[in-house]
Amino acid sequence: MKLFSYNSKHKIIVGILIIFWAAYHFAGKRNTTAYYENGMPMYKGELKNGKNDGHWVWYYKNGKKKMEGNFKNGARDGNWYTYFSNGNISTECVYLNDQLNGNYLIRNENNETIKILTYKKDELVLK
Repeated sequence: MKLFSYNSKHKIIVGILIIFWAAYHFAGKRNTTAYYENGMPMYKGELKNGKNDGHWVWYYKNGKKKMEGNFKNGARDGNWYTYFSNGNISTECVYLNDQLNGNYLIRNENNETIKILTYKKDELVLK
């Protein structure tokens, strides 16, 4: 009795499994995170078909948020925020299909609005 026997069906099955794993791994939606040397996250987000998709957050080395917003198929979409290192919001804006649309608020470190700009399709329309 042989302990191991050559079976080409097993190679075909393993090959098919590897193809399915690769298709899921590279084409499916997955989370991605990078870290600073100190172990704190640098950014967190999702990739879908190799493009940024869903909610993304970038961080300062101290762990506080630096920037956050949403992507849809690689394009910025929805509300976006940048933050001072103290955690207060620095800027707030809205993207539609990767273009600024609406008010762009600029704040100081005390969280007071100091300037409001208005954009339409990435063009400044009101200072």
